[in-house]
Amino acid sequence: MRCLFCKQDSSNTRSVEHIIPESMGNKKLILPLGYVCDKCNNFFARKVEKPFMDIDNIKLWRAYESLLNKKGRAAVFDASFNSERVSISFDDKEPFCFRIMSSKDFDNIVKNGNGKLSIPIFTNETKIENSITISRMIAKMALEFWAFKLKDISNSLDEIIDDDNYDLIRNHARLGTPTNWPCSIRRVYDMEKSEILKGKKVQKVYECDFLLIKTGEIDDVILAIVYFVVIIRGIEFAINLREPEIDTYYEWLKEHDDLSPLYYNNKG
Repeated sequence: MRCLFCKQDSSNTRSVEHIIPESMGNKKLILPLGYVCDKCNNFFARKVEKPFMDIDNIKLWRAYESLLNKKGRAAVFDASFNSERVSISFDDKEPFCFRIMSSKDFDNIVKNGNGKLSIPIFTNETKIENSITISRMIAKMALEFWAFKLKDISNSLDEIIDDDNYDLIRNHARLGTPTNWPCSIRRVYDMEKSEILKGKKVQKVYECDFLLIKTGEIDDVILAIVYFVVIIRGIEFAINLREPEIDTYYEWLKEHDDLSPLYYNNKG
């Protein structure tokens, strides 16, 4: 077996790869052992996932949505006390409570007593802007989910590894090249939206799939643009699996009443 990203032998891999980060609520969507080698797994955790989690609005999003990290800790984000920056975290067990993360900051607040503590908020209107940090994260997820969808087809992993057509998005995820890979990022439903699971009402965490837009046909082979679409707590990310292009996705949305591809077939 070879690694999906570095293409090297991954037979002795010991760690599994979460397609959507655990810190974004994913506990079940996992690649089979060996699809991503330990070295690449560790690399993506440090160089792709962590920078993504460190984006200010991503930290704020995780804090307000109570999305805990692998160690079960809530996200830490910046607030201000008397115009001085302080780091705080919401208490994951007590709603509307928060922790001052630095003893120095806590002592300063206690000492000043009636100072002003300003805490930023995350709402349905809060925007997350595309950046190379985000596009590398979504590119990694896209290639991994493609391999996951094809995992029951014989030799599919080798075909994805050996097919040069996947090298562009593979290199964007691994190396950040090309540097500009546009993503669509938008809110498609309320952050409080819930679903019924086993008779209980629970908040929707994530869902994902691919959108294939047919562009032609050659010798009975269908040609299509493929977009990976993932919705996490109501925010939809979409990326082209093969090239840094997103305009065709926007055209599809315009033609389909701006409904997410994950919901279009279920409309009405």
